[in-house]
Amino acid sequence: MRKLVLAVLFGLFLAIMPALAQTGQSTPLVPGEPFEGEITKDTFAFEFSYKGAKDEVIVLRLTPKERFGDLSSPAVIIKDSRGNEILNYDYFGEIYLAWQLPSDDDYTIIATRYDGAAGDSVGEFTFELIKPQELKTGESVQGTISNENRQFYLYTGDADFTLSYSKTGNFSPELSVNTINTRWSAGSLDPVGAVYGPSINQATLGVFKGRNVYIVQLKEAFFDFNFDRVTTDYTLTLTEAK
Repeated sequence: MRKLVLAVLFGLFLAIMPALAQTGQSTPLVPGEPFEGEITKDTFAFEFSYKGAKDEVIVLRLTPKERFGDLSSPAVIIKDSRGNEILNYDYFGEIYLAWQLPSDDDYTIIATRYDGAAGDSVGEFTFELIKPQELKTGESVQGTISNENRQFYLYTGDADFTLSYSKTGNFSPELSVNTINTRWSAGSLDPVGAVYGPSINQATLGVFKGRNVYIVQLKEAFFDFNFDRVTTDYTLTLTEAK
């Protein structure tokens, strides 16, 4: 009888080992330092720790290594220090999400897949936390973007504003001004203004109302297929609307 009990307990232990493996030591998530990992049948979640501040806005990126590989349904979960889930976001393919943290806290951020242990998405991935550069009225920022990356900026000021854009080079990124969805697709970016076109070298968007959280994004347009790396230099200028 004792041997039977031990055998049953041992079997239960083997059965829950994969789940226990998901709750190991969290890895500190450092802005701008990508983490590379692999979601497998047994290792389906990676926990990260992040010390966030009240009203801080973060962007999270989870990119499968193979664009059309088996990691087709990745997901990202954010929990507060009490274990309360404040965001659960999944998407087909690459994930970019934004969120404004509700309080000063030690957050747990989990890179996983849709349906967790019951899911079947597997594959290598890159996970990164991005701190968008803050835009201020009356100031300009310059940068370089390629079809292989995205750029994010943040505006949380009180003043209504317009956003002016100019670029040089052959690559024509899509420029959008977005709010953060907090309802049915929480974490996604909702465009409130956008411009794209190979003949557009300068444009002005707005007027946008102040006292809101805006994410400005530059990226390759959805149907703009560049098979080689292309870049362009750009300037963004935020102007207070009169």
